[in-house]
Amino acid sequence: MQTAPVEIVRGYYDAFNAHAPDRAVRRLAPSMTEWGKPFGRARTAEALADIFTLFPDARLDVREVVPHGDDVVVMAACSGTHRGVGRLPLYGGRTAGVPPTGRRFSVLRIDWWSLKDGLVADRVGLGDDASLLMQLGLIPARTPFDLPVGFDGPPVVHRGIATEPRQARNLALMQGNQDAQARGDFDEAVKVFAPDTSNHGRASSLDRLKLIYGAIRDSYTRVDGGTGLLKMVAVDDGVIASTERLVRHTGVMRFPIDSGFLFELPPTGRTFVQRQIHWWTLEDGLVVSHRACRDDVGMAIQLGLLPPPPA
Repeated sequence: MQTAPVEIVRGYYDAFNAHAPDRAVRRLAPSMTEWGKPFGRARTAEALADIFTLFPDARLDVREVVPHGDDVVVMAACSGTHRGVGRLPLYGGRTAGVPPTGRRFSVLRIDWWSLKDGLVADRVGLGDDASLLMQLGLIPARTPFDLPVGFDGPPVVHRGIATEPRQARNLALMQGNQDAQARGDFDEAVKVFAPDTSNHGRASSLDRLKLIYGAIRDSYTRVDGGTGLLKMVAVDDGVIASTERLVRHTGVMRFPIDSGFLFELPPTGRTFVQRQIHWWTLEDGLVVSHRACRDDVGMAIQLGLLPPPPA
């Protein structure tokens, strides 16, 4: 009997927490891709070994698991203490050759695993690398902003039900949210959120969300067309989406989003690839919780705000 996708993916996390790279990569196809680009077992094993050198107590504590056919989406708390010297250009190259700070970090990570023939064929994953580097003191924050908060309660494994009317409704609502953002209609986009929604684990409000959407509207111009959605799935009460968009930095950001890198900076006019994974929870047709991971470090490098990583 073929092992279920959830168990294959769980085996990866178990191997990670045992600091066993060889065991972890057995779950991956030899030609596995990351964001659609070749990555493979050997490169993954090398990266994992460098992570375990940097953070000898590195852990991925699974918080939510969503199965959907041959896909598995996992939200995890990634933590560790900087006690070693890395050699690979991970985390935007900010850790390679850097003396250990002795500081500890805890950040969110979301991975979307796509399996074929019992092995991971592709992974779309992001960690909150900007928060990680700020917590280690390796990059400064341009302005104080709220870091995401941790998780309470036991891990949740969703049933993976995606066939009931509420999933179709939730999917349509969040598709509408993404369509509205693509049109630049942020007043329409915010209508899907509950007044007492939480954002990245912190209490929020519609007024605060309007400030966030306003910062997006004022700071960026979409270069490509469409929503930029790679995948979107509605399972149980959640909707998860991975996006990849080509964006130009064209305005001044007046509210600190995207790790504060662009806050009050004059526009660079440069374009960058914007990668994000969003995880919404809905009740009665409104979003009550939102968490996300964004490649803010990659954005800052592409815009020339951080030096490029070493080869």
